[in-house]
Amino acid sequence: AVYLSLPPLKTRVDIITTSEILAQRDAEEFGPFYKMFNLSVGHNCCDPPEIPNYNVDIVYGTASHFAGDLLRRDFYLQSEIRPDRSYEAAIVDEVDSMFVDQRQHFTQLASLTPGYKAFNVILRLIYLLFQTFSMTPDAKQFIIRQRDGYYTG
Repeated sequence: AVYLSLPPLKTRVDIITTSEILAQRDAEEFGPFYKMFNLSVGHNCCDPPEIPNYNVDIVYGTASHFAGDLLRRDFYLQSEIRPDRSYEAAIVDEVDSMFVDQRQHFTQLASLTPGYKAFNVILRLIYLLFQTFSMTPDAKQFIIRQRDGYYTG
């Protein structure tokens, strides 16, 4: 990471690991080492609404956090996440664990929407109501199904 970050390359490096704890620990423990080379280091292991700091030379993080930040920036148009940092170099720690043991893991951006549970009840009622209606094959009449028979209208 130091070699890639120093001039003349001056590449920004993402170090991808399998655990938030490892990413936070390594960013903190190796901070003084990077500082000897005038390099800054940070991690992206924070939960929204906190915005991760990508304005450093070396960023530690998990694959899920890097993917989540990419999705937030590109699909949710949150331009403040990783604003001017291109993807230049990645060092993957424990690559066997990441690609074999965690191959079933995926990144999902989801959150509860306030008031959605009440809306869900309304959608269910509409669905049940529409199950009682159908149309004749010529599409000229509605058929309403009820317990005691069918009514046309």
